Amino acid sequence: GWSSLIANYDAKRTLSDTVQSEVVLVDENARPRKTDFYLINGYAGSGKTVILKRIAYEAAITFEKVVLYLRSDARPLIGPISELCDLLGERIFLFIDGVVRRSGEFETFLREARSRKLALTIIVAERTNEWNVDGESLSPLLDGEHTLRSLSSTEIDAILTKLEQFNSLGELVAKTPEQRHEAFLRYADRQLLVALYE
Repeated sequence: GWSSLIANYDAKRTLSDTVQSEVVLVDENARPRKTDFYLINGYAGSGKTVILKRIAYEAAITFEKVVLYLRSDARPLIGPISELCDLLGERIFLFIDGVVRRSGEFETFLREARSRKLALTIIVAERTNEWNVDGESLSPLLDGEHTLRSLSSTEIDAILTKLEQFNSLGELVAKTPEQRHEAFLRYADRQLLVALYE
């Protein structure tokens, strides 16, 4: 759900601001085409789902964009999206977490949206390995790609601050701030899911 984002439980990732500035807040005349398509990829457990939701949430709430977030079990249907574009008369931002498992259906949807010249920006998140194996038909259709990399030093500090704020430091509670930071660097090798598990 969205309650964890509303409560601001997530730690800020640098890529969030990058995608907002390079994809969401772009002037209409600066877009590569009327219907543009972007990928956020990363390793399993890197935080793709959370950052995708954070970008969608901020686009809607902070920047007052029209945002749709497609559930993982939902199908992208051109009819309703096309009707919404016509009725609203402004750009719609469609976020999809995990698209390669239905890549054929999505490709048909994207090509139809482009043929109708819908004011639609699609942002998807996918595991890098799955995209490399099953996303080859979609890669040529991309207008941009962003990779969610391992945690930066600033991001580690932001996560540690959140963990402390919500009394969730676990075994790190007895360590100094420097030792906590070092634990993310040494034991987890900057990997988000590994670090939280440890």
